[in-house]
Amino acid sequence: MWSDTTHIHGKIAVNAQYSDLKDLFVEKLRVPQLDLTMVFDQLLAARSLTLPVSEVKELLKTLNSFLRIEASPPSPSRLLNARIFPVREPSSGNVVLCTSDTQFALVDREGPPSRFIEVVRVLDFTLQEIRHLKPLLAWTCLESRYLSRCMREISRVGDGVQRPISQPHRDLRRKAYALLRYAQLSTCRSSDLT
Repeated sequence: MWSDTTHIHGKIAVNAQYSDLKDLFVEKLRVPQLDLTMVFDQLLAARSLTLPVSEVKELLKTLNSFLRIEASPPSPSRLLNARIFPVREPSSGNVVLCTSDTQFALVDREGPPSRFIEVVRVLDFTLQEIRHLKPLLAWTCLESRYLSRCMREISRVGDGVQRPISQPHRDLRRKAYALLRYAQLSTCRSSDLT
């Protein structure tokens, strides 16, 4: 197989040793290049091959790359029933491979939603990786599991109860003096003009 990115079980990537001979291997000897079907099949066989979580994650990233350019990808239904989704358990912190039937969330932004990692099962990818996996998540229809879609963020003032603002950079107490000075200066300038 000719592949720069992913290891496929039972195949040897010859490009590592013969990178300057791609024409010979691919065109003349017809060594297959890594494609979406190979990655798809490898993910389906992940459980029987007892692939480690790290390899499955790399395969998912590779599949995502192919989905970005594939005009008509296959149906994801077989993959949704396979144990290929790396899910972090909140109680133990262990990462296990699960099917899409398992309840898990996708951490899609920083701030309060990311605090739920310790409480709910989440797909074990960083925030940046989740953003890059958008084609895969759309293809598998898992976008409804984004934490930002599953929860509402509410800030309240009143009832004599003081609650901190959910985003520290939005705390107006630190900015109040500057806002007051700005308001005073703009009032003085407008009165000088009249």
